[in-house]
Amino acid sequence: MKPAFTREDAEYLRALAEKIVAKFQAVPCRGEIAKVAECTSEYEQSCELREDHGCAKNLVRWDESRRQEVLSVRERLNRLGVPRPLAEQLGDRNYRPSEALDSAIDWFQSKPRPSLLLLMGGTGIGKTFAAGHLLTLIPNGQMIHAFEFYQQRRSEESFLALQSASFLVLDDLGCEPPDGFEEWRRTVATLLGQRLDMRMESCITTNLSAKEFRDRYGDRLADRIRAYGKVALLTGKSLRKG
Repeated sequence: MKPAFTREDAEYLRALAEKIVAKFQAVPCRGEIAKVAECTSEYEQSCELREDHGCAKNLVRWDESRRQEVLSVRERLNRLGVPRPLAEQLGDRNYRPSEALDSAIDWFQSKPRPSLLLLMGGTGIGKTFAAGHLLTLIPNGQMIHAFEFYQQRRSEESFLALQSASFLVLDDLGCEPPDGFEEWRRTVATLLGQRLDMRMESCITTNLSAKEFRDRYGDRLADRIRAYGKVALLTGKSLRKG
């Protein structure tokens, strides 16, 4: 049985708290971040609390370090093609649990790791967020939305950049318009097929069902993805508000 909290315990904690408060009241900043400017560099050198976890200057330094870290992650993800709102979420580590995120982490931790991850499921269930999270774990990656890739499908420079990315996220495959679809299907099959041949890692997100994906991109690509990759068939309700 857990012992009861006694009056002596309360008195001890009160005395301890008063001692800590008195300790900080004796220094210029009084332990308050708002008054940290009153702590000069000269005083800081002799301050007995400069190594204390409650030191206001240390808290300010930690907060600035964390802010710079978040900005660095955001900027790096932006350069990799991650949309700014998603980059901000990932930089802030504002993660919401989801089946998609669990599937992405399971794939990342697999030994050996399959060459491709296909996140397949309805809208708003966290597929793009999960794929973006992988970009924070795997260096030198690249993300491109399928419609943007469709618009650049005849650009050799764009194709070669995606072909050579150490890790490629092809987001929302299946959203592209029907115009020139046969040419587009060949482009997608060539890109993904070559990356599979070279064992270069890729992640695809799509709202298509398994049958729709096969009908749209052909048996050969669908079979190769199943043979050399991991297919995550995701269910669940949308995480989006409203």
